[in-house]
Amino acid sequence: MSDDLKPSVASIVNALLSSEKIGDETIVRLPIIMPSGSSVTVRIVENKGAFYVGDLGLAYREADSLGFAHSFTSSAKSIVERHNIERRKVELCVRTSREELYRAICDVGMASWQVSDVLAGRAEEHATVELNETVIDRLERLFGKDKVETEPTVFGQSRNPWSVTAVVHAGRRPTIFQAVGKHAQSIYRTNTAFHDLSILDEPPNLVSVVRDKTELGNRLGLLSQMGRVIESEANDAVYLNAA
Repeated sequence: MSDDLKPSVASIVNALLSSEKIGDETIVRLPIIMPSGSSVTVRIVENKGAFYVGDLGLAYREADSLGFAHSFTSSAKSIVERHNIERRKVELCVRTSREELYRAICDVGMASWQVSDVLAGRAEEHATVELNETVIDRLERLFGKDKVETEPTVFGQSRNPWSVTAVVHAGRRPTIFQAVGKHAQSIYRTNTAFHDLSILDEPPNLVSVVRDKTELGNRLGLLSQMGRVIESEANDAVYLNAA
């Protein structure tokens, strides 16, 4: 590595991973991002040669912010068992030796992220159901119910069945509209389905409908590769042109 590059790399590493001593606790920020955009953080406390590692209740706070605090305990159960750690009220934690401290930090941090990601996915499913209904209502108003198939199953080149929001029969070829949430799972599923549909001998028009393009970040590019992307609150002309 060149001498000119070393300072830049060092600053990036410091931004990704940092620690801070606060009283008798050491706070470590890990290069893992929660659904809210904050970094996964753990606290470490030493006591008589043993170490306590906890997530400061961060996963619970993420769940609470999503309106899923009531699901925290049940969602965390299998994940803490998988990582061989514990849940103490709202904190995911483990007691460990110095030799196992590295693994404990990784396990607690990853468990905290996984619980948050699972609950964020559920919240996104609820939001996507609402978006689905919004898109269907708009399409039926614009094109008429007789030209709109709602929540049909379609088949791509692979003959794999895909459930989509709607198919509009209003042009030279049908147009598939798919409501897409901002969660990675929703985006990747749509990208995969649209790729399969795009390689048909006579592919349909493909349109992803999102709430806000800016929420998708770099993943917007994935959807754009496979068809048009419009926002759910776009004016009627955008929907008409897409079909």
